[in-house]
Amino acid sequence: MTQAISLRLLIVDPHGNIVHRLVWEAGQYVVEEEVIEAVLVSDGTPGLQPAEPGAAQTSQEMLQVTLQQDTAETAPQPERREVYTADAILADLKRAYEPLQDAVIVAADGTVLAATSDMAGTMMSEVVTALMEFGMQACQTLDMGDMLEISSRDTQTLSLTYPAAHGVALAVTTASSGNLGLFYRSCQSAVRHLAE
Repeated sequence: MTQAISLRLLIVDPHGNIVHRLVWEAGQYVVEEEVIEAVLVSDGTPGLQPAEPGAAQTSQEMLQVTLQQDTAETAPQPERREVYTADAILADLKRAYEPLQDAVIVAADGTVLAATSDMAGTMMSEVVTALMEFGMQACQTLDMGDMLEISSRDTQTLSLTYPAAHGVALAVTTASSGNLGLFYRSCQSAVRHLAE
């Protein structure tokens, strides 16, 4: 045995009062003759009672406006993605790993997009551009796939260079000792932001 389900839609005003009561009939919603309002009964709980006669006689245009207002308030907002600038990426990297010594973001033509200091930008830009060109040529010549990272380490300093999207590279230096796991994760996060 199946039961027939009667679909109803209540339209309420900003104060929570029911303005329209719609019933699903023959594939569409139609306005019921009687409009029901929410009112407080003597014990302070909300109750329903019929509205004054004639209150249900609202134009179809008014009904559509009310429906649009309701759906606009409940519609999910599109997710907004944060846009990162080169300077903001380096600032975040410096906060994430404070022992960072120098960092620079360089375009493929050698233009410095951001640097932790003027000296870092001047000294590192040509080296980074040359390293990236050499690394990419070596990977192509040896058929090794894409280059992910160039690293150089001695007893005092660790230097990393990462290719990023749009022909941009990130180069960083820090002390060889320290929390290098955090350092690597922070650098990879910066590279992901550069790709966005």
